[in-house]
Amino acid sequence: MKLVATILLLIPFICNAQYYKKARNAYKAKDFVEVELNYQKAIKIEETLELKDWLNLANSYRYQGKYLETLETYKKAKSYAEFKQEWDHLYYYAETAKTLGEYKIAKKWLKKYKKGRPQKGEAALQSLAFAKANQKYRNVNYLIQNEKAVNSASAEYNPMVFGDSVLTFASSRSRQLPSKQWTKKNINFLYQATIQEGKQLKDMRLFQQRDSLFTSNPTPICYNRDYRYSVSTFNHFVEGIRHVKGTFLDKLGLEIFPIEEYGLHMMGVQMYLDKGERYSAGFPGMGLNDTTLYFASDRPDGYGGFDIYKTTVIQDREIFLITKPINLGPKINTPGDEICPFIDVNGDLYFVSDYHEGFGGYDVFFSRLRADEWTKPENLGQPMNSSYDDLYYIYNSKLKRGYFTSNRPQGKGDYDIYSVEYNLGWKTRSEESK
Repeated sequence: MKLVATILLLIPFICNAQYYKKARNAYKAKDFVEVELNYQKAIKIEETLELKDWLNLANSYRYQGKYLETLETYKKAKSYAEFKQEWDHLYYYAETAKTLGEYKIAKKWLKKYKKGRPQKGEAALQSLAFAKANQKYRNVNYLIQNEKAVNSASAEYNPMVFGDSVLTFASSRSRQLPSKQWTKKNINFLYQATIQEGKQLKDMRLFQQRDSLFTSNPTPICYNRDYRYSVSTFNHFVEGIRHVKGTFLDKLGLEIFPIEEYGLHMMGVQMYLDKGERYSAGFPGMGLNDTTLYFASDRPDGYGGFDIYKTTVIQDREIFLITKPINLGPKINTPGDEICPFIDVNGDLYFVSDYHEGFGGYDVFFSRLRADEWTKPENLGQPMNSSYDDLYYIYNSKLKRGYFTSNRPQGKGDYDIYSVEYNLGWKTRSEESK
């Protein structure tokens, strides 16, 4: 009987060891839902975890956009003395607190982070001060609207206007292929919707294509201005937004697809722009001259994270060639991530950054090219930007309407598409700054 009793007492601990093992293996594989599931089972048995397991769990919540859970998990992790040396997680903890408006917590931990990472820590503290000083200001000159007709409980992102009457965008709502392993959510597909005269969106359906290789994860995408070809990113994203490093598909790659006809059919020929053997390249945006391509890359010659570059696309019959990419320089690029470049009809640059002074997460910024130099980036302010992720901004001058993506609260899903309508008599940021 004593032996039986002993075995019964050991069963929970044996199970717990298995939960730990499964959770840690899942974390290595970036299977964040499985990480969360197994750690929660382990907590029910022992009520606590080792520091590295709390950090794994917190980061899994962060990648899934579960910010409240992220914050609460870091609060448990910070009780360990060793936590103060986990520099990346100190930063993630502070930035999560900033997203949720917990500025005192954010400031406290950014000061600690600054001791180990002075440059990034100081920049983050300045950004926090900017967010706190501007939290009550709202730009009343434009209206933000959730495009509920195309949004779902999944992620919708990367809106692009095609031919002034069609909006294309990516969504993970489709169930035609197996779900992604790290979120157990669906793979991203490209969709289209008709833009009516009143600018409402209708007739949403899957984007028409002929190439079977172009069916899933083909975004972010952009089109050249006469719609002869598209430039696409084949990715390994978490719900379309957060690029997961350390996976077997770690690198982003750009590809060019000739557009066969105006009806949004794609040819089966694909040309690699950048295979990303040593680094990633993605988030494409076309320039005014229709041959200049802007994109983001973590190339080793950059300033850190993803930087924005430009290159020239040369088409020789069915072959696409590019010139050596040029970094846009330190006024635009930072030790953080700069992505989603968009050039408007005036040649002005809109882009996204998580390092320039902002409200939290990714914010949209504006810069003009003067005497071959970019001006100091300007945050577009609230309500365009929020303390959450705001990115993939575009503007169509004929429609006089912009679109962007955000995971701010009160949305319909993980990431939603929003429209921007500028008030009558008011100019866009680009026109205003002339």
